Amino acid sequence: MRINYILLSDLINNSFDIMKISSDIINVTIDTKGDYPDYENWFRYKHIPGVINGERDTILAIYSNKIIGVCNIKKKDEKKICTLYIDYKFRRKRLGINLVKKAISLLETDKPLITMPENSLSNYKRIIKYFNWKVTNVIDNCYKDGINEIIFNGEFEDKLDDDYVLKNGIWVKKKGLKRIIRFANDIGKKIDILSLKI
Repeated sequence: MRINYILLSDLINNSFDIMKISSDIINVTIDTKGDYPDYENWFRYKHIPGVINGERDTILAIYSNKIIGVCNIKKKDEKKICTLYIDYKFRRKRLGINLVKKAISLLETDKPLITMPENSLSNYKRIIKYFNWKVTNVIDNCYKDGINEIIFNGEFEDKLDDDYVLKNGIWVKKKGLKRIIRFANDIGKKIDILSLKI
């Protein structure tokens, strides 16, 4: 099985139709991004302009003229994997590991920042273990109510302003556990809502 890996920036630089490529990428990744509001607009109006100006890129895995894997990365300011998609027919065949290896090479770091909703962890546990990613934070209700966003390999500060922390809580380490602490606005009490062994 021969899988080709292509950078979106290379396709754009070679005058491929950006609207067609964007639509194809969105069509294969949209279901995996159900926990992220407005993913399509983010991709079209933030990610694609970032690819054009060199701040972002997308690694595509192509097999038989079909996109079977996508890895969107952010190269400027933070070294981040923004999206990792693997077609279900190609899972457990190292496609995800190969996409992440290519992302690591482009980002020039072995520990890129990556976030994912807690309900997706089981889909990526082999990749997380392979690269020895470490949970560095968890943000409650980050993109969608009721779903924690798990942060690996760094801090995701966009969502951690004072108003957010007061409303949703913070993670603290204590005695081998990482706990989310939510502040009750009315009485100022700390309330444990979730604990994980670290």
